[in-house]
Amino acid sequence: MFLAGEVGGAPIVEITSPAADIKELGDKLDQDLMNELLKLNSKALNYGWTIETIDAESEYLCATSDQLLNSMDIGELQVAVYAVAGAADEMETRFGLDNF
Repeated sequence: MFLAGEVGGAPIVEITSPAADIKELGDKLDQDLMNELLKLNSKALNYGWTIETIDAESEYLCATSDQLLNSMDIGELQVAVYAVAGAADEMETRFGLDNF
């Protein structure tokens, strides 16, 4: 979780959880998976999928959520964190990984 920017002076926090290193996915990273992720992005209300460069050498498939920090209470923040972490864990399990 980190400060991603601001809108109208209100801070935006990005909650991100990696599911897999792109290099580890090999042939699993195909057009069918990309289409599935796009469909999930259109349906999920509290998270989405992205490919993020987390360090200089690797890109990761990540579950992510951007939230206006000023308008959240602690319960809403917890829901967002659990939704992102849960989605990433489910995808990790699907790929037979447990790295994060």
